[in-house]
Formats: sequence, structure tokens, C-alpha cells
Amino acid sequence: MLDKLGSSAAVMVLGLLIVFIGLTILIFFTWLMGKVIGGIDKKQEPRTKAAEPVQAVKADAAKLVNNAPHVESGISPEIVAVIAAAVAAMSGSDQKLVIRSIQRRKPASVWADAARREQMVF
Repeated sequence: MLDKLGSSAAVMVLGLLIVFIGLTILIFFTWLMGKVIGGIDKKQEPRTKAAEPVQAVKADAAKLVNNAPHVESGISPEIVAVIAAAVAAMSGSDQKLVIRSIQRRKPASVWADAARREQMVF
């Protein structure tokens, strides 16, 4: 009985050693790959900043001043307001959102409709 218990314990210890040695090797190779890839990234040239960022921001700001969303014909301003309120409510934050366009979606297949409905269920 003690002979069987001793050989079972030896097999268990051997199995644990093999597993932990394998895990140690995996950890080492993961660490090594991180160092190699990190070294490659550092050797690349640093990104340069845009030459004229202030002018680009001014141009973008000028576009946004009177930027009403592009709305497909047949959609009333009340519907646009409801869509904007729903988007703002679902975002859950106080940041300002910009709606660029409101269009009716084109008819899709029955399968695509079913998948969309499934994703909308909370």
C-alpha cells in the first residue's frame, strides 16, 4: 500500500514540475517577445507634429460654427430633436456630441434585421 502511495506521489510531483517548468518557459518567451518588439518600436523615427496645427484647428472650427446635421428629406425637425435627445441620453456623459447626418436606413435582409433587433435588447 505504501509502495503504491509513494509511486503516486512521485508521479504527481513529476507532473507538477513539468507543468511549472512549461509555464516558466512560456513566461520567459512572452517577456522576451515584449522586449524585442519594444526595441523595434523605439528604433523607429519619432512622429513629428503637424507643421501648422493652429491653422488646422481654426479651419475645423470654422466648419463647425453653423454646422447643422444633414437631414434626409421627409424627417421633421421634431424627429431630429428626439434623435439628438436619445443619443445624448444614451451617451451617459456631459460631453457635447455632434450629429452630422440623419438618414433612413436602407432595407436589409430579414437576417440582418433579426440580428439588429437582438443587439438592441437590453
